Amino acid sequence: MKIVICDDELEYCTKAKVVIERYLKSRNIAGDITYCMTGDELLKQDNVDVIFMDIHLKNENGIDVIKLVNKKWPRTVIVYLTNHIIYASAVYATKHSFFVIKDEFEERLDEIFDKILADLSHYPQKLIFTNKGEEFLSLMQNDIIYIERKDRITYIHTQKEIYEVQEKISDIMERLPRLYFL
Repeated sequence: MKIVICDDELEYCTKAKVVIERYLKSRNIAGDITYCMTGDELLKQDNVDVIFMDIHLKNENGIDVIKLVNKKWPRTVIVYLTNHIIYASAVYATKHSFFVIKDEFEERLDEIFDKILADLSHYPQKLIFTNKGEEFLSLMQNDIIYIERKDRITYIHTQKEIYEVQEKISDIMERLPRLYFL
């Protein structure tokens, strides 16, 4: 899961990153977490699954940035993370999953990630596999050309690369839509 924190306060970015990393590790969830300090930096990212977005940035409004994000990545899960409760109703001009005050962020992580994971599950196009050594691999189902198994290793062939995973083909097939895979 690729997570981006967008906040104009570097100190808060690093704190939030540590809190999220600790949470993901405790739940055995794989995640790549980065942060940026402007909307322009955020929009230069690629394949973002989750954005933790501050609303009040130095020269930008985070809600306006998320309007652009919603167009660019309609499946990205948005969590507003702010000190300003006054924006609580304004965020409804965007597609988002959660609004949380920064002081409550850490104590509400279970609730926030329950919602994030539920929202991500509505888009089965992205599949998570167990890669070598307990690491996770995230692939878009449309990128998969075929899957084969040799000598207890399953190979997932995509247009760009061949990935090795530990899962059996039968377990993988249960998660793939029958319409696209035989």
